[in-house]
Amino acid sequence: MITTTATTAKELMKKEKQALEYMIKLLDVLQSLDKNMPLNYALMWLLVARSAAEGTTMDSLKVIVGTSKASAERFKEKFTELGLIEVIEDRLETRSFLYKITKKGHIRLNQLQAMTAALQAS
Repeated sequence: MITTTATTAKELMKKEKQALEYMIKLLDVLQSLDKNMPLNYALMWLLVARSAAEGTTMDSLKVIVGTSKASAERFKEKFTELGLIEVIEDRLETRSFLYKITKKGHIRLNQLQAMTAALQAS
């Protein structure tokens, strides 16, 4: 019985290590957008991509990510500069703006998805 428990523990440790390696590689793939990019920027970009059809507001990003208005503004500046998102006026709330992923952002997202699929396969 001890051998079975030890084997199971070893298998769990191996799976945990594989999962950690995958997460590290995934973060590296996300950082390929910009080597100095804060992790919360990557998260905000993925959230914008997830809401591609309708867009998302700065307030939504701030609440979900738990970040400041200043950080969300810096994200907006950086990612519009990179051409990965665009900011458009919200038709329903005229004093609000929506962040939407651009065509270039979709292309980059597809490249990242292909990279992560390759990581999962390995």
